[in-house]
Amino acid sequence: MNAEWTEAHVKLLSVPPVFDEATAKDLVSKLADELAAGASGDSHFLVALRLTGLLTGEQGCWQIADATRTECRELLIKEHPVLFKRALEICVDHMRNGLASTMRQVFGAANARLLVSTLAVGKEPEDRAAFDKVILQLSEGHRLGRSSGETIARVALSQLPGHPDRFRQMEFLQGLQAWRVQQRPRAEKHFDRVLAVRFTDLADAISAHLTGVAMSNRGEHGIAVTMLQRSVGTLRQLDDRRGLCQTLISLGIAEREISEKRLAEANDDEIDVDTRASLMAQADEFFRAAQEALKEAAMLAHDLQDSHLEAQAHLELAACFARWNDIDAAIEESETARSVMSHDDRAYVRLLTQLGSLYRQNGDYENADAVLDEATRIAFELGHENIELARLLNVQAAYERRLQKYDTAYSYAKSSVRIGRKLGDKRHLGHALHTLAAVTIDLARSSTELDDAEKLLQESEEALKVSHNDVGLRKTERTREFLERRRLELND
Repeated sequence: MNAEWTEAHVKLLSVPPVFDEATAKDLVSKLADELAAGASGDSHFLVALRLTGLLTGEQGCWQIADATRTECRELLIKEHPVLFKRALEICVDHMRNGLASTMRQVFGAANARLLVSTLAVGKEPEDRAAFDKVILQLSEGHRLGRSSGETIARVALSQLPGHPDRFRQMEFLQGLQAWRVQQRPRAEKHFDRVLAVRFTDLADAISAHLTGVAMSNRGEHGIAVTMLQRSVGTLRQLDDRRGLCQTLISLGIAEREISEKRLAEANDDEIDVDTRASLMAQADEFFRAAQEALKEAAMLAHDLQDSHLEAQAHLELAACFARWNDIDAAIEESETARSVMSHDDRAYVRLLTQLGSLYRQNGDYENADAVLDEATRIAFELGHENIELARLLNVQAAYERRLQKYDTAYSYAKSSVRIGRKLGDKRHLGHALHTLAAVTIDLARSSTELDDAEKLLQESEEALKVSHNDVGLRKTERTREFLERRRLELND
């Protein structure tokens, strides 16, 4: 047994995660002589490797033992980087062709595709489109078992030669994984490092999009718009229409929130005429920008035949019109979303809840009841701990309160609060607690009961502050005034 030949064979076979005989023979016959003269002529090299214990697995699915594989792969990268790249090209070709079925059996179909795509990044390290392909697979919701796609991609990248882009690629994958498991602050830190170097690629676009969404959720809408516009610009250059559609929806939401905030500021009685006019102009500007973004998103989604995104764009556009009190336009957009969206879509109950509320605002109680009855039925089918059900219960509580059916309203509101607490949704909890407080004030027959209402109202305000909900906070101010009037009545 020639030790130099064995070393050459092991180094080459350490490049792929697994290999079959065809892959092994191709690697050895084409490249082994460049590491040790005559090594390509050993036709029994697999038998020799099995005898030394360096080869594990079974026929058709071999691999070099882990510790040896890592050491030999790193040596090959360090001593013969060009040869490593050529070996990698041979391996990727086999993994996409004759070895494909084995890869699927070992790693699963989606994991195998992702692994091969990630290893292919090492074939043409200057081609950023190769990493874009990895990102596209991840953004399609790749997640199998306990092992996330981001982890698989990171492990595969770590087995490739170093490259100036590698740190940025790793940071993006870590950020995306943190985002998926709701670790938003940690994700933002990783995305910041991605965005620190400006490249026109999907890593930049997605990092900017998700960072913008996080900022918007914190109420930092102005900075969020800047970040989302960066993402939109990059996606236009890349001609990624699906990503562009998703980001335009996020941009429209942020611009809508700014518009609403400017409107609220313009209603302040203490500001002068010029300031009010300026704020109204800004509100109108952001309102129109939000419409444009959401309408473009709806058209893109329609062209893509993506009913979920198309309905979502119309749903957010409806909310946009509702903020400006154009209820007819809001109903029209909501009905358009309803006609497009599948009934098993995760957002369908939210759509019906919004539509029912709009019909009630318009005084069309017959349509409102029909829509909300459908929403209730579907929400219960989805399960009691569903946030859409919690929101719907809150809407119904508010409606029953207006009808002065206080006991029914109290029951709905209490259930809505319970679900909100369990799910930890601060935004919803703030609204639900406010409704429950208002109904408690209606029902109060003593100062003690009003004290209970005040505690609910205080908790509502705390939750609404955390979720940066200015509209909700203004409602709690009015309800607090109502509480004090009731206290005076009961004390008379």
